[in-house]
Amino acid sequence: MSEETHPETNSDQIIARLEALLFVAAGAVLPSQLATALDLPQRVIENNLELLENRLAIQDPPRGLRLQRHHGRVQLTTSPDIAPVIERFLGLETSNRLRGCPGDFSHHRLPATCHST
Repeated sequence: MSEETHPETNSDQIIARLEALLFVAAGAVLPSQLATALDLPQRVIENNLELLENRLAIQDPPRGLRLQRHHGRVQLTTSPDIAPVIERFLGLETSNRLRGCPGDFSHHRLPATCHST
């Protein structure tokens, strides 16, 4: 069966799964880790990472995320164009946490919630 017709190797499916894995990853990961997680050859992962990178970089309208490569690892990062908005938001988020959720220092990609004990 060809890559275009097999659901597990369809590029759109692979890209969606890569994007989700990169979103939940605690940091930069090796393509081989992604290949293992998706049970696909590393060359398929590399090809689809390149497609994802291009989609994020040149999509119109622009996207808020980019794929960053560093020392053989990849991770999702925010677009540099949106830095001022993110800085303002994180400043507001920190302010809200300090007022409403003492001791809550959740990672900025996860929802900040207060749990009463």
